[in-house]
Amino acid sequence: MMGKIGWGRMIVVALVLAMFSSQACAAWGRGGRPGKIDHERAMAGIAKKLDLTREQADKFKAGEQAQKKVVVAGRRKIKELGDKLKDELAKDSPDRDKTRDLIRRIGAQMTELRIARTDSLLQLKALLTPAQKEKFKALLDKKGGRIPLGLGGNRH
Repeated sequence: MMGKIGWGRMIVVALVLAMFSSQACAAWGRGGRPGKIDHERAMAGIAKKLDLTREQADKFKAGEQAQKKVVVAGRRKIKELGDKLKDELAKDSPDRDKTRDLIRRIGAQMTELRIARTDSLLQLKALLTPAQKEKFKALLDKKGGRIPLGLGGNRH
């Protein structure tokens, strides 16, 4: 049986995971909740700000659509694992090894989402001319180094 310190640590871990999961979910909005991002509009805004050609914009849109599928699947997996962790923690005697495994799996999935976001950013940068890269750098600087909306970045 876990003592007070063990339970306290597990609760902190669960809260931290919930925080990170919400950040991962923020990339493409919160399905059906107010404040959902209009990705078509966000992509159009990025294309306009960077002055993308039609060909560049089409490639960017195709990449973002593929990225969205990865993000949706990743979010689903994180939710499934989070639900399993929640269920395990709700037991009278949670299995420490199982909770640790679930936490590691959630972390690995979150890492995969971050890698996918970074890949999306790199794919866009590969399409840009030197002048557009300067605009993009300025856009990133303005956003505090965060990936702009429409690139799988954070909303906050």
